[in-house]
Amino acid sequence: MKYIITESKLKNLLKDRLGVDLDGKITMVTNQYDLPMEFDKFIPPKVLNMYLNRFGPMFVIDTPKKTFLYQNQAGVPTITDTNDRLYSVTSLMSHLGIPPMGLTIDDLINIYFQE
Repeated sequence: MKYIITESKLKNLLKDRLGVDLDGKITMVTNQYDLPMEFDKFIPPKVLNMYLNRFGPMFVIDTPKKTFLYQNQAGVPTITDTNDRLYSVTSLMSHLGIPPMGLTIDDLINIYFQE
């Protein structure tokens, strides 16, 4: 049986049942000045511009314990932290406290990112 859940109901479910509130915690990186300084040590401006031009915007996901940088690179989700460690989607979702329920990081960005 399939249930249709609207974005607002999903946002409420994540907040009320799982304690996940990413309001204001996801920002878009479209140039070197949007990138937090912690990432500057391993992503120089030329490399950042190449990634942005080739794959589109990056997103910073700020959590109380860590800050993550996410970019969908030709269908491959690339996630790193401020120590240049790579993460899988599963481990990021686990860090956020979201159990396996079919949500993608792009779904979270669509729900929580405010332009």
